[in-house]
Amino acid sequence: MLKFTFPDTFEKRLFVVSCAAIIMAAITSILLNLMVVPRPQNAIAAGVVGAAAGIAWWRGRKVERPEWLIVFVVLVVGSILGFMWFSNAGVRGTVPFWMTPLFIGAAVVLKGLPRTFTLCALSAILVTDLTLEWFFPEWVTDSAMNANSFVDMGVALIANLVFSVVVGLGVANTWHAERERVETLTEQNVRSALELEASQREADQLRDMLPICAHCKNIRDPEGVWHPLEIYMREKRHTDLSHGICPKCLKEHY
Repeated sequence: MLKFTFPDTFEKRLFVVSCAAIIMAAITSILLNLMVVPRPQNAIAAGVVGAAAGIAWWRGRKVERPEWLIVFVVLVVGSILGFMWFSNAGVRGTVPFWMTPLFIGAAVVLKGLPRTFTLCALSAILVTDLTLEWFFPEWVTDSAMNANSFVDMGVALIANLVFSVVVGLGVANTWHAERERVETLTEQNVRSALELEASQREADQLRDMLPICAHCKNIRDPEGVWHPLEIYMREKRHTDLSHGICPKCLKEHY
């Protein structure tokens, strides 16, 4: 039986949220393309995207840093959209709607080299499609600009909303959870520092206590050597003692 536990690290939370958002958007697209307007090719493409996200999530459970799995999913989606560009009215169709959340998701979820690589790859796909459409406009079909254009735009809009809301909520919840964890750790660190400071003060007080002989008044140093009071104060504490007679002793002895 598969047991699901929500990950405790920021990166893996974002990974799970991103996969869930892509899967939900893919399911929405499949249902709309099969039940509202029959578009088998679009439904198949959405199925491939959902399957890629599912595979990435399954593999991501066993890795500590799943950034490159996210890159894999995003590039699969971007490649499929790149091939669908010309069969969906090009720049006037729904593919640009699908490309937008990919750029946003890659910029938000990824960081470092994976983010740079993914954004460059997506940009290359987009520039290639725009360039080919500019020089070969006859390659573009207007299937998305017919009577079903409203449904096509609706599918893209709903899927984008699903993806954006899920990713946005996931990032916000993860950020709040991470902030609470940092605040808790900060409080614990402050408490530990105060306890350590108190312990240090107690140790200093104990260290300042001088073991002195009850009979001859010699003082024992930390090495265990006994010294006369005057010598100990001069050598260990760098303090010289001056001699005098108190009124009581003066009266009793002189």
